[in-house]
Amino acid sequence: MTENENSITKARPPAAIVWAAWLHVFYAALYLFRIALRGELPSSIFAPVIWLLVVMYFLVLGRAVYRGRNWVRWWILVTTVLSLIANFFANQLVPTGTGYVVFIAQWVIFLIVPALLLLPSSRLWFRSNYAIKGTSV
Repeated sequence: MTENENSITKARPPAAIVWAAWLHVFYAALYLFRIALRGELPSSIFAPVIWLLVVMYFLVLGRAVYRGRNWVRWWILVTTVLSLIANFFANQLVPTGTGYVVFIAQWVIFLIVPALLLLPSSRLWFRSNYAIKGTSV
């Protein structure tokens, strides 16, 4: 590894990337909190497994964002657009009280993370990591 490659791989990610990664982790925590607010026990043994898989999904994506994996940036952008389209046609039940605050916080995070990934400093972070690793995976 050359000195230039070594300095880039050890560089800290820009603030936008750090925020995007931590917001993704926080989104997972809000997901669990929102489930706890409902106070309902799972209707089957598979529900907790599914909850755990969803949380792990957001943790893996947050870590991949922090590490500069270009594929995750595109995955988040595509799934955000698809989710916005789907939610336009969906009839969502909006919670009340504390659940409403959590609901709004999740939507704000849902929109902020892709915006952070499109900032010029973020694009440079993903581009420099792509060039060093040689692949986007």
